[in-house]
Amino acid sequence: MPGATGTSFKMVSPNSSAARHSEFIHYMSGKETTANDLRLAVSTALRANPFDAGGVFRMLRQKIGSKEISVRHMALLTLQTLRPDFIEEAVGHYIIDLGKGRMTHNAYLGLEYAGPLARRAAAKILPLIDLAELPREQISVLLRIGLPVNTGLADKLIQVLEGYWNYPDGPAYNFCGVRYALRLLGQVLHRHHHKRALDTLYQANRSWGRYEEYYNATVDAIANIGGDYAIRLLHKIAKHQPDRAQFQFSLRLHKLGKAALPLIRKYIPLSSEDGLWRLRAIGSLGPDAASEVQLVVRYLDIPGGKWRRHSAIEALGNIGPSAKSAVPALHRFISDADQIIRCEAAVALWRIDPSELKLSVDTISGELPNDGAARRLRLFGSGAICALPRLLQYAPDSPEIVETIGRIGPRAKKAVPSLKVLLQSQQRAARCEAAIAIFRILHPTRRPYYESMTSTHLSNIFDEPWCSL
Repeated sequence: MPGATGTSFKMVSPNSSAARHSEFIHYMSGKETTANDLRLAVSTALRANPFDAGGVFRMLRQKIGSKEISVRHMALLTLQTLRPDFIEEAVGHYIIDLGKGRMTHNAYLGLEYAGPLARRAAAKILPLIDLAELPREQISVLLRIGLPVNTGLADKLIQVLEGYWNYPDGPAYNFCGVRYALRLLGQVLHRHHHKRALDTLYQANRSWGRYEEYYNATVDAIANIGGDYAIRLLHKIAKHQPDRAQFQFSLRLHKLGKAALPLIRKYIPLSSEDGLWRLRAIGSLGPDAASEVQLVVRYLDIPGGKWRRHSAIEALGNIGPSAKSAVPALHRFISDADQIIRCEAAVALWRIDPSELKLSVDTISGELPNDGAARRLRLFGSGAICALPRLLQYAPDSPEIVETIGRIGPRAKKAVPSLKVLLQSQQRAARCEAAIAIFRILHPTRRPYYESMTSTHLSNIFDEPWCSL
């Protein structure tokens, strides 16, 4: 049993909830554990009784005091995942360990997941990070928590980045750290003119732009800063590598808003990929592309090119109410022979005119149990409630549909008994999605924090549903 050096926690029969809970309590009382043992123990306890985790919380709090740093951080990360009201306390622990140079991957994950609360503590975190070497995980944390404008940090990043000009082939030994730093520079100067920063980003693009990752990072950052000077630099970048600009500009200029339209018109010709890239670029601007509605509508009637038509419909939906003149054309595609076109047209109609909600939901729910249709229904949030009977009909065979039910929120409360049945499913994905759906329906006020995390991140911590607590 745990407590003896070198032993590992063993799961017991899945048919013995009481035995599993008892073994968990005994295990957690042991003096020595590993981070992986702790993860498995929590998973087992939650399987034993997923709706009563008081014992889990008490034991995890005990493990925060572990001398083994990996166990301490696994306990902190697990607690903040299970209990959003613990996040602020967890951030405090991470800051202490960061100051002592005792960080692990899970601690960095914890800061990333803390989001706004970590951002609020940025004044304490920044002095503890040595930017001289652009440490990859620390720069990644700063990038992901979404720092506000900070010219002091920008000046430090510029100074460090300028030291890399001695590497004409790019700083290969710190590829990720430099790439994250370029993006971070754009983030902390969002809509804040800073000529030296823009010149640094442009120099990085010219020096290392033959590598796609550096090219993308610099264009993103320049667009993030914005302004007339940034646009002039983007013109230079496009002229230097016009073929690359056609595709990458279609993905990366949306932060410029309306100011991106002249760049799109000049460097993404209608002939490129049959207009597909231009349409995607227009769609990425949302309402700022209202002046392009008639151009987009013309592409709906050009024969052939399913994905071009799909991009045109999607662009109109993204533009929103300003594209109301396109509604009659979109109605034709509700009965298109292609399922993807039908569903995309339904979403676009609703985005342009919310009074089309029922038609849109009925059209898409008619495509169930198709997973793509289930994913599109999530866009409607609680508005998808009229599709609940069909969603429940197919839920036992589709984790995607179970997730869609959860996205409806409290209005789907009558689905909870059916979802609880799925907690006993033989399929792990079905169990997890059912637990998450129950959480979203019964605890809607805690959803914003949960949605900052992904199923992949959660599965790094637990083997089973965690959030049905």
